[in-house]
Amino acid sequence: MKLLIDFLAGIVAFLAAMAMSQLGIDMNRSSQPLEIKRLPSCAEMVDKETPPPASPDC
Repeated sequence: MKLLIDFLAGIVAFLAAMAMSQLGIDMNRSSQPLEIKRLPSCAEMVDKETPPPASPDC
């Protein structure tokens, strides 16, 4: 019985992957580089002409 349930779960997963591939959705994140956004540090935001904006992180 467990084998039948595992088999059906595998078929459902395969069909879901096929449907997502038709829509252009790729589940392999290892092949795609992760996007990293870096925020400027508080020291870089200090300007001599204008005061830095109030930030709770500083």
